[in-house]
Amino acid sequence: MNEKNLLKINNSTFKLNDEESKLTLYVENNKIVSCYLVCDFIESNYENSIISPKIEIKNIILEKNNINELIGPLKTVNSVEEAYNSEDILYLYESEPFTNYKLEILEINNEKVLINLKGEAITNGYSKPYKVAPIELECIVNVKIINKENKENNLKSIKSKPKRIYSLLLLILSVILGIIVFVTQSNIVTILFGFSVILTLVIYDLEGKKRK
Repeated sequence: MNEKNLLKINNSTFKLNDEESKLTLYVENNKIVSCYLVCDFIESNYENSIISPKIEIKNIILEKNNINELIGPLKTVNSVEEAYNSEDILYLYESEPFTNYKLEILEINNEKVLINLKGEAITNGYSKPYKVAPIELECIVNVKIINKENKENNLKSIKSKPKRIYSLLLLILSVILGIIVFVTQSNIVTILFGFSVILTLVIYDLEGKKRK
């Protein structure tokens, strides 16, 4: 793989911050359904100012069976409005939108991807007319995979907690009824006690099967 890892804006260059840069893949039903690119750069001089740029490319919708299918064009934007709506930004002095760009993956190796991004972005939105500069990036970033199904499973486990509370309350009720039976020797209370014990055991059995 090419080890450039440089962002070029006009005549200025910025070196990639490896630790803060990554391509996040979102997986659902064993398919890659979207991804999100973040590239952070080490501070350097740009037009007599020391800045540390950052690029974020969001809302990349996909339908890929495996990571190798990502090689090739990943996303293309042709206007400021399109970049703004998808929340794609170049951060210099503050967040600025791209005017156009093409993002592609050139190579994948050992859970790292070589990406290439070419286009233009607004570098000063306050000037009239606003300033636009060519952007070029070729760098290697780590890949992070997030499985959406795991999040759903965690949510299901959270929702099951109230049922366990009901079981605990029934168990406490059974103990109280047992004490009343022992003290009063009441037939009605004895029946209620037996019913509560059976109901508690049934609920615990059902919860045990679900957890398996």
